Amino acid sequence: MPFLFVDYDSGAGGEFFCEQLSQSKQCIKLTSKKYESGRTKVFDRFDQEFLKPNAPEPKFLSAVDELYDIVPTHRLCELAKKLLGEIRTIRIASPNIKDDVWKFLKYQQRHKVFLSKLSPELFLGEIEMLARSATNTNFLKQVHSKMDYLEINLLSMDISNTNENRDYFISKSLAPEIEPNFNYDLIIPYSDLFFNVAKVKQDILDVFGIEITEPWVDTYRQNYEAWLSQT
Repeated sequence: MPFLFVDYDSGAGGEFFCEQLSQSKQCIKLTSKKYESGRTKVFDRFDQEFLKPNAPEPKFLSAVDELYDIVPTHRLCELAKKLLGEIRTIRIASPNIKDDVWKFLKYQQRHKVFLSKLSPELFLGEIEMLARSATNTNFLKQVHSKMDYLEINLLSMDISNTNENRDYFISKSLAPEIEPNFNYDLIIPYSDLFFNVAKVKQDILDVFGIEITEPWVDTYRQNYEAWLSQT
């Protein structure tokens, strides 16, 4: 089977999606770890290079198994296709800003990504990734593990960690983006993960022959409802 790339934007629960989908009998099970913040981290065959927007350096690998080998990515399916040739793809499409789940996605991005601290296992990898494009020549000497992810990003760009700069960086990063111009095998609207689970399962079965037999997709709705109850 060719590699199956799952393309999604940060905070959309894409790594959880990949980890759970890989439990299906038609897929190779991904190694993963879940953190107290609620974040799921998966470890794919490309060492997460397709999740790195700053100068990704994926190596060529062959898909040799009869099962799907799932790879998470952030808008890098075009690069994957150029490098690997035949691939299969899923896109979790970001919602329209008028959709109710838009605010939930932005909340997830803000708190699970930018305002969270990196676990020790992820710290070095993230620092190495940011160092590839850092404009601050002293970045590696100044960064430390007590910083949240937002402060680390600002430091790499040699920007002071003021409230004004933090607010500006977050607002810029969380602004709506145009969906990638790529011919995906399957596009799953983000809202379908919450309100149209049966269709998500059927579409994945129809397009890839992958059976989802466990109720893990319901987790999206459950998390959304828990967030609504607190707002």
